[in-house]
Amino acid sequence: MRPTQSLPRFRWWHEVAIALLLIGLWLSAVLVRLVALRLARELPDKELVIDLDPLPLAEAGREALRRDRDLYDAALAESDVRNGIVACWVLLEETAANVGIPRLPAETATELVIRFLHTLDVDPRPVAALATLYHEARFSTHDLPADARQRAEQALAAIHADLDHKAVL
Repeated sequence: MRPTQSLPRFRWWHEVAIALLLIGLWLSAVLVRLVALRLARELPDKELVIDLDPLPLAEAGREALRRDRDLYDAALAESDVRNGIVACWVLLEETAANVGIPRLPAETATELVIRFLHTLDVDPRPVAALATLYHEARFSTHDLPADARQRAEQALAAIHADLDHKAVL
């Protein structure tokens, strides 16, 4: 005769263990949810605060950028493209300071210029392009791409065109 193999018996305590495990998981989930809800109630509501007040010296800023257009172009025309892009950005910083834009305590030079141009309602795309070129020129050690000067000139021209367009409106 051939011995018969019997399947191990599923004992009652297996069922109890599985039930206890499921109850424990459910209680853990409930506890995590209660803790999360309590923390959410205790945390202050975050408010999105956007300063929508127009810059009091916005027109002075626009006029200064238009007036100094030749200075920016001359800075970009320097023989060394890296120095030209940095000089152009420094001129933008100086323009912001000259029209009375205060530099915030934790603000970098890049953030100051971007905030200044943003308050003038300039298209952010050429501002970002010029800021990227400034960072690369100022902080990188590799040679700048051959088209860096051209891209900086295009970004600056787009900023000025946007200023001129807004002046017409």
